[in-house]
Amino acid sequence: MPRPLSEPPHEATPSLPPPDLVGSVFDGRYEVQEQLGAGGFGVVYRARDTKHDRIVALKLLRAEYGAHRSLRRRFEREARALAALSHPNVVAIIGYGVAEQGPYLVMELLRGRGLDRELAGSGPLDPKRALSVMRALLSGLAYVHDQGLIHRDLKPGNVFMT
Repeated sequence: MPRPLSEPPHEATPSLPPPDLVGSVFDGRYEVQEQLGAGGFGVVYRARDTKHDRIVALKLLRAEYGAHRSLRRRFEREARALAALSHPNVVAIIGYGVAEQGPYLVMELLRGRGLDRELAGSGPLDPKRALSVMRALLSGLAYVHDQGLIHRDLKPGNVFMT
């Protein structure tokens, strides 16, 4: 049976604001440039990987989740599984780790915008475009499923249009 990808536990309610790391060097390696987004489970920043001199997306697990040992172990287990994925319609996980501020993922930085913003800006997609988006989405989901994983938080905000 496929294993589900992470989602915040239902009993936990985010209570802490996302950390303000803009302008700092995270984990001695990532120069944090700007916050890109925040959700129930984590905060995503644009950062420069100083070791490889490239721009990446840095996702930090929210502090209230990282403080729970079982959630932290689950995050690390799932980070290893996600890092092994390779598909054109699935964001690439470049690395992961645990810093003083908690667990984090390093992902390729995608250019474009979320499907939620696309729909809010221009309304419903024309049928040809919608079909193209759905084919790409389902191709990525089928690949992830074939690897024994399930995405449990599929929504327009988690679909990125490049």
